[in-house]
Amino acid sequence: MIASYIIAEASASISFEKQVGTIEQIFLKPVSVLQILTLRTFVMFSISVLKFGILFLIVSLTLKITFTVTPAVLLIFLISIIGFTGIGIGLSGLTLLFAKTASFESIVSYGLLLISGTVISYQNMPDIIFKITRILPFVLEIDISQKVLKTGIISIPDFFLVLLSNVAMFCLGCLVFQFFLKRVKRYGVMNKY
Repeated sequence: MIASYIIAEASASISFEKQVGTIEQIFLKPVSVLQILTLRTFVMFSISVLKFGILFLIVSLTLKITFTVTPAVLLIFLISIIGFTGIGIGLSGLTLLFAKTASFESIVSYGLLLISGTVISYQNMPDIIFKITRILPFVLEIDISQKVLKTGIISIPDFFLVLLSNVAMFCLGCLVFQFFLKRVKRYGVMNKY
């Protein structure tokens, strides 16, 4: 759920600015659009974590369910936010070009849910999809988190693998955003900025 909010936030922010007619002011600010989108996403993340923390507390107290969250798993979760933010920034580039991308964001969110092994276990996935999902940082994080829950520690190579894969996803999202931004500035409604 938090990942879905993070993925959608940057696009929602751009879409809102377009709807109220203030998108041009964002591009005239001394701070880059990527910095603004990243900051807005992390603010939304903080609010979402607070909401889910309260929900987590209520569920655990009322239903007497215990959840195992180790510091290492929490660290993996926090690092994953970098990659999800990259996806959201990349999708916000599409929002610059097209008016509505909410359905595309839903497809991406549901696709990530599907390939995470939550809906269909890895053993039941077609071999080609299984191999493709192995390179995604989010699937890697799930595997490493499960290993951490069994062993209680995260290895240094696993930590750096998670970190580097999420930074790569963030950078890819920024490159996609820059590609669409240049296209919009050259051919779109913002060709004066």
